Amino acid sequence: MQRVPSGQNRDSQRCVSTLLAGRQVRNTLCLTFLMFLFVGTAVAGNLTGTVTSTSKGVAKPAPVASVFVSVYQANTKRKTVTRTNSSGAYQFKNLAKGTYMIHVEKDGKQVYQGKVEVPDSGTTFDIMI
Repeated sequence: MQRVPSGQNRDSQRCVSTLLAGRQVRNTLCLTFLMFLFVGTAVAGNLTGTVTSTSKGVAKPAPVASVFVSVYQANTKRKTVTRTNSSGAYQFKNLAKGTYMIHVEKDGKQVYQGKVEVPDSGTTFDIMI
């Protein structure tokens, strides 16, 4: 058996340590990329819109303030409720991509029910009651 001079042995150990450190960095970068990829697929969209109403003899629809708008997704069993502002506008932030049932309630009565598809990019859904 031939003996390796001590200087060469240290160089070999440094080389192995460098390779292992490189693998750890590469593995960490790979895991970080996969994590961002996974989080990126979970990005949610916003649903915005305006609730308006027409009256007899009025040509332009008027905004309906302070009505409740709710969305429900059967897959997640998640219901979210908001209220329209003085301009009749509503907004739901960070909804998961999918199909939602949307309801509008005014003075304690349901006045609208429908379906809306929310993509990752979000969508606008105006409602006339």
